[in-house]
Amino acid sequence: MNAPVNESVNNTGLRELPTPVVPAMIYYPYGVSEVFPQLGSSGRSATGGPVFRKADFRKDAPFTFPAYYEGKWLIVDFMRGWIFAVTMDENGDFQSMERFLPNETFSSAIDMDFGPDGALYILEYGSAWFRGNANSRLIKIEYNKGNRKPKVNAASDKSAGAIPLTVNFTSEGTNDFDDYDEGKLTFEWRITNGSGFDQTLTEANPSFTFSEAGTYLVNLTVTDTKGEKNSASLEVTAGNEPPVITIDIGEINRSFWFGQSELEYSIAVADKEDGSFADGKIKAEEVAVTFDYVPAGFDPIEIASKQTGVENAAILNLGKNLIEASDCKSCHQYNEKSIGPSYMAVAEKYPNSEENTEYLMGKIINGGSGVWGDHGMSAHPSLSEADARRMVDYILSMDDTRANIASLPLSGKVNTVIPEGENGQGCFLLRASYSDKGSGAIGSLNGIDFVALKNPFIDPQTSVDRKGVQLLTTPRVSFMMAGNNSQFALKQIDLTGIQQIDVLSSITERNGAIGGSVEIRLGSATGELLGQSEKIGRKEGGGFRPPQGVSMVEWVRQNANRAVVKIQPTIGIQDLYFIFKNPDSKGEEVLMSILEIEFKNKVVE
Repeated sequence: MNAPVNESVNNTGLRELPTPVVPAMIYYPYGVSEVFPQLGSSGRSATGGPVFRKADFRKDAPFTFPAYYEGKWLIVDFMRGWIFAVTMDENGDFQSMERFLPNETFSSAIDMDFGPDGALYILEYGSAWFRGNANSRLIKIEYNKGNRKPKVNAASDKSAGAIPLTVNFTSEGTNDFDDYDEGKLTFEWRITNGSGFDQTLTEANPSFTFSEAGTYLVNLTVTDTKGEKNSASLEVTAGNEPPVITIDIGEINRSFWFGQSELEYSIAVADKEDGSFADGKIKAEEVAVTFDYVPAGFDPIEIASKQTGVENAAILNLGKNLIEASDCKSCHQYNEKSIGPSYMAVAEKYPNSEENTEYLMGKIINGGSGVWGDHGMSAHPSLSEADARRMVDYILSMDDTRANIASLPLSGKVNTVIPEGENGQGCFLLRASYSDKGSGAIGSLNGIDFVALKNPFIDPQTSVDRKGVQLLTTPRVSFMMAGNNSQFALKQIDLTGIQQIDVLSSITERNGAIGGSVEIRLGSATGELLGQSEKIGRKEGGGFRPPQGVSMVEWVRQNANRAVVKIQPTIGIQDLYFIFKNPDSKGEEVLMSILEIEFKNKVVE
């Protein structure tokens, strides 16, 4: 039964408001506002923020903001990644606004407030709606009154070597935010070995020759003109030269895989103390060589650097990583029974065969019960078959008498075939490793080389040296280039055989982008010009969903705006700078949202 309605109240409520309508102080569309252009463009979801008043904090609060912010209102937009400080007059009316921490982009800030210690706390929702986002977090921003410590960076051209070992140290990257004349900073490099050796150097970038074998701690302390200090340290091993491993794959590109069915390689191994493979003193079976397909989402360089031998090859490591990142450990432990059986018990029950692998993959994806007791196993329908297989491979390997995956020979061919069930967005990883026999009291050192041939479509989020980038993360990632001469860099890209680079972007009325052109330069934003595109403008249409039978990835690539850059022939590993141009843009007006960068080994119109 419906409750009776008081029509007089209802009609009055619809036609008359109880108080006068108050216009918004700050307002903006999806595109760039003519009134408040500094707010940029994108979705709109203002979530407010606090007004700073010093009287709200105790006198000894350690991080209270400076008087400059007295009475200013800090505002944040969930969709746009910025925080602004708004200045109001005595009546609370708008006067001006300025970007707070302009070099920071916040991942969907949903709330913020000052704590009793005076620090500003910001709650970031993360990269996707209605999920347990791994990048959701609570940020604490502390105001540091007065002089700040120097920022210290210490590095060396060698970390190990035979004696006498001459090492060049550098403090490049060290700076002080308050001492603009950084020539007045003082440097102290202290070298110790824990056995009485103690040497101090006072140059910014000194050299030192180690004449006695040992492991040395090198500590750099930098002091500013106010006496504030900060330190950084590194380690040097003298008395053993690291092995040198070199993988030769001929004249093909060392960064990208362009669909070739096999990869021919040869590996050279040499060690100053042990000899080399060429002279027969290092045996082939002493060198671990692995080849694997690394799925999208895993960093092949991190995997290559953390492997310790063929027995921990990428296939099994990836399976264990997937288990660690899932909810499996809430019911299963590696060696002890929990709610469910231990992984070792599973390995003992099921011999390592294709039949058992497929059976266990089905259990992981579809769930099940009754084999190990009454407790049911949860289904994981969103897990791909490829990832389920990797998890099963790792579990079943636990009972293979520590069976090693056989090492590849030091020369030969490998088939570059994307495994069934993978999406093709990963990379092929060829890795060679040799641990030497040590030298005297100095232990073994490891040498590695690897080739990671990745998909030729690069995510712009892997870029560095950004300027004018607005990174929005909800409901999906938008990598926006804002303003004329906005830029980013891709480091360590092999340009051998590359003839064309396409910048795939979204330029639509929906994201407020106005378009522009792209320059690509070598080494820096002012370096040698490799090529430049024509100006590209808005491209509407395409719909929001791909047609049946077309993957989302392919549909996005088919419908993207393409800034086509034909480049001059260049070889070797290079740092590339992408500069986005539109002299007609106003302030931080968005030029385009970058989707991917595609490298091509032939010109395609």
